[in-house]
Amino acid sequence: MAGEQCIAWLRSQFPACRIIYKEGNHENRLPRYLFGQAPELGSLKALQLPSLLHLENYGVEWVADKRPVMLGRLPVLHGHEFGGGSGGVNPARWLFMRAVSTAMCGHFHRSSQHDEPSLDGRLHGVWSVACSCHLHPRWMPLNKWGHGFAIVEIHDGNHFTVTNRRILPDGKTV
Repeated sequence: MAGEQCIAWLRSQFPACRIIYKEGNHENRLPRYLFGQAPELGSLKALQLPSLLHLENYGVEWVADKRPVMLGRLPVLHGHEFGGGSGGVNPARWLFMRAVSTAMCGHFHRSSQHDEPSLDGRLHGVWSVACSCHLHPRWMPLNKWGHGFAIVEIHDGNHFTVTNRRILPDGKTV
């Protein structure tokens, strides 16, 4: 399974790092299908995504609810937690308008950043991270998606630095 191969590769590249798999809207498709078509199978552990991906074998933490995952003081969401919307022109600003906080998400498959000061002078940085999936799937061939990733470095246990990178078609990053 490609998903498990990706998890195995991540673990091989980052053997000592904490890896968290944050459930998003797509991960809900299998349980929704099972409960709709075969409810008696819906709660079998063997048919749940963490088991199918063998996350336990790779020491990967599964976060199944809509709570943010905290990387120091940076809340990381999938992006579907606020419901609906395509993120508009700038998904990071879309996220800021809902979270009214520093945050990061990936749901929109597009790389963006938004900085905005609050009245007390604190600067809030918000990021949306591009994706690592097929850019033109059959169900949505026309879109503005891009490949990318983010690196979050935690300093002194709470402070963080975000490097939000896009991957260009030639494989170079910006």
